[in-house]
Amino acid sequence: GPRDCNRGEMCVEGRCLPDRVCGCPPADEPVCGVDGETYANPCEARCAGVDDFVDGACDPPAQCQEDADCPLPAVNCGAMCVDGQCQPDCQPCRDDGNCDPGEVCERGRCVEGPNRCADNDDCDDGGRCIRGRCVGPPDDCPDPDDPNVRYISQDPEQCAVIRFFCEEGEVPFTDECGCGCIVQEDLCADFYYQTCRADADCDAGYQCGPDIPGCIPSRCAMCDPQTGRPARCTADCQQDLRLCEPCGDEGCGEGEGPRGRPGEAPGQD
Repeated sequence: GPRDCNRGEMCVEGRCLPDRVCGCPPADEPVCGVDGETYANPCEARCAGVDDFVDGACDPPAQCQEDADCPLPAVNCGAMCVDGQCQPDCQPCRDDGNCDPGEVCERGRCVEGPNRCADNDDCDDGGRCIRGRCVGPPDDCPDPDDPNVRYISQDPEQCAVIRFFCEEGEVPFTDECGCGCIVQEDLCADFYYQTCRADADCDAGYQCGPDIPGCIPSRCAMCDPQTGRPARCTADCQQDLRLCEPCGDEGCGEGEGPRGRPGEAPGQD
């Protein structure tokens, strides 16, 4: 005990150490001393001359006894006294994301909001639950169940602050529906421009279509990916030519002809 040590020393964990110079280990085992102060560990308490303490930090000093004792916080909330401590009587917020499901942020505080929800199942008519609110998507939104549609997010607010990239063959979209990528339809996949006078001039699976009044270019070998139509044609203009078109379900009218090269009529150099 203290009487076992010389003057100017104190007993700390069985050792006599110079008073106020304890060399306590950095152990985090807080104790509450009889003096109402919290010490990092028993050694620190004894070093301060406090031998009477209990495990655990001391309770903070009481700030209030009733709500009227609490100053108003610097938010759009009131104040209340809970267990001797003042705290806001509402949840402060900047936006709906700071609030619990079913609440919305209005004037800096969370309140119960209209169309509140916890998930999409709480919303009617195919609506989506975004940050606790039911949001009805526009009728022309891409279908998230479509395998050609890949949503990055269906939250327009989140889409406004994120960057994303689509893969080759996809086109991006960002609107009130959300954001993501849609597989671009290849309109040129079946592009075939072939002039003809009879079915024999057409490739297999095609037949010579109806007469086209006026004149048409004989060669259009490039396709416009935006329209699926010819993008560049020669300047020549020929009369009494028709275009090959796919045969119907019943087959070709005059039988399949020799296989020509797309963009060039048989017999042309």
